[in-house]
Amino acid sequence: MSYNPVGDTDSEAVFCAILNSLKAEFLALPTLPVLHETLQRLCCEIVQGFENETIFNFLLGCGQYTLFAFSWPGSRPNSSVWNGLYYTLRRPPFTTASLIDCNYTMDFSKTNKLTDAVAVIATKPLTKDEVWIEVKRGELILFDKGLPYTVPTDCQKIEKQGRGLKTKCKSMQRIRDAIKLSPRVMISKESSDEEDDSSLKESEPNQSPIIVADITKAMKVLHRDSDTVSRLIEI
Repeated sequence: MSYNPVGDTDSEAVFCAILNSLKAEFLALPTLPVLHETLQRLCCEIVQGFENETIFNFLLGCGQYTLFAFSWPGSRPNSSVWNGLYYTLRRPPFTTASLIDCNYTMDFSKTNKLTDAVAVIATKPLTKDEVWIEVKRGELILFDKGLPYTVPTDCQKIEKQGRGLKTKCKSMQRIRDAIKLSPRVMISKESSDEEDDSSLKESEPNQSPIIVADITKAMKVLHRDSDTVSRLIEI
């Protein structure tokens, strides 16, 4: 299965391309540091060769409190409008802020608790009495519970707090758990039926799952050994 755009916008085409690339890259859900690094690489590949013409800004949600923000800003031909991303961080004690484009002031101490932390991301600064930071060209930031993470390895902190990627897809959970428990053993569809399987049996702990590309081929290679065959997982 692949992701295909329904409409004809470049945004939809790029989004599907990112999803297809991630699907091809990972058998199971990656950690946030690995996902951060992979998305950064994919974004750089997308703009490569069209650096001057490209405007590429997006937000990608990863759960209730976590999202990625990437920016490759610019102006369209014959336009003075700058298309980029900006963010501001709000921490207690919360104060007031006034909107730039209208006479309206908000008191965030009435809408937020002392334990809250907030990150607001927009295509331009919204308030005149807060510090707004422009996302640098080619920069990918992971925002989690109001905090920005620009370095992939720093995202490990989020994983340790139990807010890594999760799925309800049972087949993907099965593969993920198998990868955690077992060395990755691949028996491809091109493997020879006469291939020696002694190293395979000896290298695996007794009840660990064995990940294979073709169960039928693997059963032939393993000579239908019932104990080993019962541990096969096809991907």
